[in-house]
Amino acid sequence: MNANPFVKPKIMTGWLLVASASAVLCLAFSTTAILPTPASLSPWLLVVSSLVFAAAVGAVWLVRLRRTSRWTRLAIEQWQRLETARLHVATTTEVTILSIEAVEPTGTWVTLRWNQFDHVQRAWMEALPNEIWEGAVLLISPDPAQIQLGSPWPPIYYLKAQNYHGFAPAAAWADYCRTRG
Repeated sequence: MNANPFVKPKIMTGWLLVASASAVLCLAFSTTAILPTPASLSPWLLVVSSLVFAAAVGAVWLVRLRRTSRWTRLAIEQWQRLETARLHVATTTEVTILSIEAVEPTGTWVTLRWNQFDHVQRAWMEALPNEIWEGAVLLISPDPAQIQLGSPWPPIYYLKAQNYHGFAPAAAWADYCRTRG
């Protein structure tokens, strides 16, 4: 199963923190082991192996930092595309996919939140051109036949593919706001 691309990758985890602390302790211990007997070979092997371990842990940190940086850059680009689409379409709103209940050939049953109204409801979403995961913010044009001022919310909202204009990860909203100033 693929990882959800709408979830920001983690940089620090428990095992990485423990590995980093272990690498520092191993390096400190191995360098103090050299001091009493610098001519012996075994303390130097200990130093080299602890340096290799520290380098491996550092490489994991670097990979995670680069992955998170790349994800953030791409997510900010998605939000910029969403803003551009919003400017070119008359009436739009954002909905966040909270859960995907069932995927069928012609569409998907989802639970969504209308961001502007903080209203959660079940919806049938026609098959869209993009792969959508939980945590996606969709820019849509609300269907005036279903959503009317002064009327109650429909029990099930039907999101037509023609009313879909783009998506962006909800987890990157704060990063996008920081870039706007």
